[in-house]
This record gives sequence, C-alpha cells and structure tokens, in this order.
Amino acid sequence: MYKIEHKGLDISFDVPDLRQRHIEEFFKNLRELQGGQIRLSSPELVGCTVRSAIMCGWLEGLPLKDVDEMLPGKATWLSGKIQDILAKLQEVPGE
Repeated sequence: MYKIEHKGLDISFDVPDLRQRHIEEFFKNLRELQGGQIRLSSPELVGCTVRSAIMCGWLEGLPLKDVDEMLPGKATWLSGKIQDILAKLQEVPGE
C-alpha cells in the first residue's frame, strides 16, 4: 500500500497494493480520457492522470467531478505522486 499525503493541501489517500492489471486499467482509462489525442498539454495530462486514478478506485473518497474545481497546484502535486507510484512499481527489485 502507498500513502499519498500532504497536510497543507489537505490530501490523504491510501493507494491499494497494485498489480499489472491495475496499471493496465489505469492506462486504458487515461487513453479514454485523452480522447484519442497523443499529446496533451501539461495541465490536461495532470487532470487526466488524477481522473484515471479516481476511476480505478485509487483515491477513495475523491469524486471525479471535484477535479474540475481543484486548485491547479493541488492537481499537479497529486498527479506527480501518482506518477511516482507508477514509476516505483516498474522498478525491478535487486537491480
């Protein structure tokens, strides 16, 4: 389990243990949210990343509609933490 927490931004989530199927679901959702676009602006990618994590159930208690009104810095920070978790999951132990 991964903890995403920032007291100043009032963010606290326990991301469940993730397996390959969860990562595939995340990227499937991300592609759908991108609407077929290959390249998104940074703010669009941030929003899609947070929304995909919500759709996957990783950010329990955060409604999808709340992303629209989220402060950009908060969304950017949260998106970065999600990306950090994804990167960590792809590391090979002992390498």
